[in-house]
Amino acid sequence: MEQEVLVKKALELKGVDHDETAVNILKYVIEKFKYRSDIGEVWTNATSTFSRRYGDCEDLNTLVYVLCRFAGIPSYLLYVGLVDTNYDEDSLIDHYMVFYWSSGRNRKDKKDKLVVLDATYYPETSSIEDREEFSLHRGVDKIHYLFNEERCYNVNM
Repeated sequence: MEQEVLVKKALELKGVDHDETAVNILKYVIEKFKYRSDIGEVWTNATSTFSRRYGDCEDLNTLVYVLCRFAGIPSYLLYVGLVDTNYDEDSLIDHYMVFYWSSGRNRKDKKDKLVVLDATYYPETSSIEDREEFSLHRGVDKIHYLFNEERCYNVNM
């Protein structure tokens, strides 16, 4: 029953293509949910985050990922990343973000590119076409792991 609410919301946010859908979902999460740090580290599933309307990076970005999947974006285009940012020098892995592989076939530039969908530290809501492709110099020092339902990579780049 709880999952049905997420599916319904995902379908409401669905755009004309995967790029528009991803941005619609990201904007929705940024606008409707509050960032709140955990006391300790508690990971919450997407339905709980949706119900309580707040969370930290792994809670809100899990919600972004799950809504994207329920809206029809295939798992091979979405990865969760556990990364090291320049925000917390004392922590080895200090951020959880979603990476989206955008196919350029529906855009003017026709270029495929990897972009970040992040509802917390890097909340960029511009269209996929207007975004820079992801690179390590934009606040992320290192990617440790990338994973989705099908694959897990120990990247260490």
